[in-house]
Amino acid sequence: MGHSDTRPAAAERSAWRLPCHGDSATEWHGLGLPNIVVETRSIVVLKSLVINAGFISWMPAPMYEVERNAGLIDALPIEGAHAERTLTAFRRREGLLPGPAAKLIEELRRIAEAPGTRG
Repeated sequence: MGHSDTRPAAAERSAWRLPCHGDSATEWHGLGLPNIVVETRSIVVLKSLVINAGFISWMPAPMYEVERNAGLIDALPIEGAHAERTLTAFRRREGLLPGPAAKLIEELRRIAEAPGTRG
């Protein structure tokens, strides 16, 4: 992804950025473990490293579909390179923010709405 040289040898030479569970994703290719120089759970950071810094990464195709359609990212044609991965989303019971962050926002609103405060 993100390289004009799409041969497997390019994968061996390049700086990789894999999601935290990515180690097993390379085992079935016989490439060995990559030299991981950045780890992140942020899809935005992953895409930015691939597009702007020439990194190679592993991510599910739906995660980069827009960038692929725009010609910014593409998959490396590595035979047998397919893996299933479960994506999970969590929802907080009591709103989107953790308690301390919600209290901070509440206090900032109170201060902003206080008489004599310019807004």
